[in-house]
Amino acid sequence: MNKTCFFAVGSKEYSKYAIPFWRSMVKFHSPKDIDMIWYTDEKDPEVLKKLPTGIKLADLTPLLTDPAFYYRQKPILGELLLNDYELVVGFDSDQIILGNLNYILEAEDYDIGTVYNWNRFDQQYYPMVEMMRIGIMPAEYFNCSLVAMRSKKFVHTWLTWCFSPNFDRVQYKEQDGLNILAYSGNWNVRCFDLPTPKHFGWFGMLGKGEYVRAELRGKDIVVPKGFGATPFPPDDVQIHVATLGGGHGAVKDNWAAFFPPKVMERINEIIA
Repeated sequence: MNKTCFFAVGSKEYSKYAIPFWRSMVKFHSPKDIDMIWYTDEKDPEVLKKLPTGIKLADLTPLLTDPAFYYRQKPILGELLLNDYELVVGFDSDQIILGNLNYILEAEDYDIGTVYNWNRFDQQYYPMVEMMRIGIMPAEYFNCSLVAMRSKKFVHTWLTWCFSPNFDRVQYKEQDGLNILAYSGNWNVRCFDLPTPKHFGWFGMLGKGEYVRAELRGKDIVVPKGFGATPFPPDDVQIHVATLGGGHGAVKDNWAAFFPPKVMERINEIIA
């Protein structure tokens, strides 16, 4: 049995995002090595045949008896799957994989692995997401588009919080709960977007404002070091996961609206 599981959740309305997501995933990792599960109510055989070979389907419908399932899906499925796997990674399906996820797989020192929410694009158009009342600044706030789970205890604590009265009192539900626990508990938390001596890559929303400057280095998609005395990013950084988050209307799945044409040639190869 594989030790790792990747999962994503999406109703049939999200299939147009999930298909390229899974197609991009298998360009870097094989379903033979990592169990990959799509929780969906998609039944159309013409849609399902577009999925890469090896992606396992799980029926989403029974889970929707919980009216708030979509807002606490990561800990619900994380706790279930950690009974069978050492590492469970939950993804939003409206993103694409642009590089390998080896850093997530090989780092074993964390209870929970996270990505940042803040980026220089959204701050121009949307209110900053933060929890300043408990000391979490916008640049520190974690996003739930990718959550890597190793600790059963952490995930159970998170899930318990998601069924407490506090869940209904916050705006971003499981995501706010994740931040509360990550910054206030005695947990080993690793943010994959932070540079280490051996690795610097972006896996979440942090790169969103920089996609326009991305360039191709071989087959890697890289944002060059920024400008000025305090450059952002502080060094060249590879984009491993591209995500846009909510909103964006008609351009949400139009990656060409965010990336340069040369980079889009590579992206189109990846999602083909």
